[in-house]
Amino acid sequence: DYSVKLKNKVAIVTGAASGFGKLLSERLVEYNANVLLVDINPSIEQQSKLLNKEKPGSTHWEVCDLCQTHLIQGLFDNAIKHFGKVDFVVNNAGIANDCSLFSQPDYRELDKIVRLNLQAPMEATRVAVRYFKKSKREGVVVNTASIGGLLPVSIMESYGTTKAGLIFFTTTCRNLAPQIRVNAIAP
Repeated sequence: DYSVKLKNKVAIVTGAASGFGKLLSERLVEYNANVLLVDINPSIEQQSKLLNKEKPGSTHWEVCDLCQTHLIQGLFDNAIKHFGKVDFVVNNAGIANDCSLFSQPDYRELDKIVRLNLQAPMEATRVAVRYFKKSKREGVVVNTASIGGLLPVSIMESYGTTKAGLIFFTTTCRNLAPQIRVNAIAP
């Protein structure tokens, strides 16, 4: 029963304002977890308020541009301040677009894709691992990759490359087990 397994567990979920991140956050709260909702979209505050109406104190929110990787430590500090600990992290934030390298590439957009889809989850994983080891806690990191990181999609080579890199990075983290599990999902 997830409501027993997740009771009083604390999660940080990035990309929590829409799509999979929003749905996951709602389910985690439904199953009695506490969640720090993170997104660049300011609507995350309203989502947190709605979830807290259902289960008071179950969420806190933070608007954060994860492309600014130096801000990621602050997310952990915020979660610990509000909930006392972190049990797992879901690196879900990401962007997919048709920033093709072969037809007038927009290098600012390419940099943003690499920062958000690859560098941010790598930094969040690094911060999480450091926290779990220092606090001698077991922990879990879930990286949202993509089928596009496994099977090439034309005109989305930048996106697919970052997701392939995230899958590879996740695989290299296997030596952290059993104390820390790092996994990827590829919807």
